[in-house]
Amino acid sequence: SHNPPEYNGLKMMVGGDALYGDAIQALRTAIAEGRFAPVAPGARGALSAQDLGERYLARVSGDVKLARPMKVAVDCGNGVAGTYAPALFRALGCEVTELFCEVDGTFPNHHPDPAHPENLEDLQRCLRETDCEIGLAFDGDGDRLGVVTRKGAIIFPERQLMLLAADVLARNPGA
Repeated sequence: SHNPPEYNGLKMMVGGDALYGDAIQALRTAIAEGRFAPVAPGARGALSAQDLGERYLARVSGDVKLARPMKVAVDCGNGVAGTYAPALFRALGCEVTELFCEVDGTFPNHHPDPAHPENLEDLQRCLRETDCEIGLAFDGDGDRLGVVTRKGAIIFPERQLMLLAADVLARNPGA
């Protein structure tokens, strides 16, 4: 997440609801006390592992078409977006300059929260010092995006939404 390292971890879900607070403590107590629902005799679970990375990259790059290749600076803030974001933009035909794309949950370079301008300073500096056309910064778990223009201006999320809405409305009149 974009939270500080000491608050990062796994989000547990039960039936579509996040498990947190007292519910996590109750689960911990049940585990410590050995209170579990009985399992039918002879019942076995199954374990499988799949690497969905290539399928994900193929799906997104198959759906998205850029008008032209771009030079993009990508700052993943050492969050999990570093696993796929550079490869995805390359698959889209972009030339990518990577900043802090090595996953490290201690976030050694800067906090991975693009909502705070101070966390975009490295990206702004990269745009000033290179010929990249746009800068993209992801939060720690890759579900929020910071955008910086070639001149270093920040396009805040509200404006990003307006730009996306204008595109959708242009393609879907009356929507």
